[in-house]
Amino acid sequence: MNEKRKPKVYIPSKLEHDYSAAAEYGEVVALTVGHVDKYSVGELSTAIGEALRDAQDDDTILISGLTLNNCIASAIMAHKFGVVNFLLYRRGEYMLRKILLSPDDKNLGEQT
Repeated sequence: MNEKRKPKVYIPSKLEHDYSAAAEYGEVVALTVGHVDKYSVGELSTAIGEALRDAQDDDTILISGLTLNNCIASAIMAHKFGVVNFLLYRRGEYMLRKILLSPDDKNLGEQT
């Protein structure tokens, strides 16, 4: 029996925050943990790309930590799927936002 795959919530920069509430949106997976050298762009791109190798279009990026990591993860997801799902934390709650990035799509922009 094939079970439906549970989406993943990717954390570009896992720090010391409590991300347990994000599990409501999928399996929480860290792309990097702790301090990373933000000037090692090539190494970061490679590491994040490897971590996102099996990502699917229903997976989500939880915006957290180092801006560069969020940018790299978003670019990879946009390149692979033409869409990026973001999980944003606001006023004690997570909210899901979907951005269509395919230039051929007439519905370019945010989809909630």
